[in-house]
Amino acid sequence: MSGPDFAAFQAEGFDEVLERVWAPGTVLAEHTHPFEVKAVLVQGEMHLE
Repeated sequence: MSGPDFAAFQAEGFDEVLERVWAPGTVLAEHTHPFEVKAVLVQGEMHLE
């Protein structure tokens, strides 16, 4: 199975699309967003709680 296509993800019509690259083991503080969020993971793992 091929992975997600980032260009297609960008074309979905959101006001802003950001690319994030984190070092292995990065932990982000708990947070919320006052807007809809959609993500595509193209490499590695992500755990949401």
